[in-house]
Amino acid sequence: MTVSTELQPLLGRDHPRWYDLLRLLLTWVYWRRPRPERHPLIAAALASESDALRQREVQAMTQQLEEKWEQWARERGMEIGYEVGKVETLRQVLLNLLRDRFGTVPEALAQEIGACADVDRLHAATRQILHVPSLEDFRL
Repeated sequence: MTVSTELQPLLGRDHPRWYDLLRLLLTWVYWRRPRPERHPLIAAALASESDALRQREVQAMTQQLEEKWEQWARERGMEIGYEVGKVETLRQVLLNLLRDRFGTVPEALAQEIGACADVDRLHAATRQILHVPSLEDFRL
């Protein structure tokens, strides 16, 4: 990694902020860069250090950030997956209830339901099915 002349003093061996700067860089790598870009950036951070102790620190930071990133991604993925599953289930239930009650569902309404991602709105629509006299009175 080539470092500009202005940043050279900040990366110097005795600078007290070395750890903070490196942690900032590696955090940015994990949280803001796409996965394919990570390995070359981490390799550049490792190569920027000739001291074996600091290289081990870089590796330890990298491992810690990787673990945190994976944990966050798993948790976030589960949350997103749960929400997506809930929306998909509500859409399907709503369409099934409409078909059971009124027969064929117009394509425009089916598309409107398919485009809706609001869980509360879908819940309200499923409750409404029992009370509307006809499909024309139904509102999503």
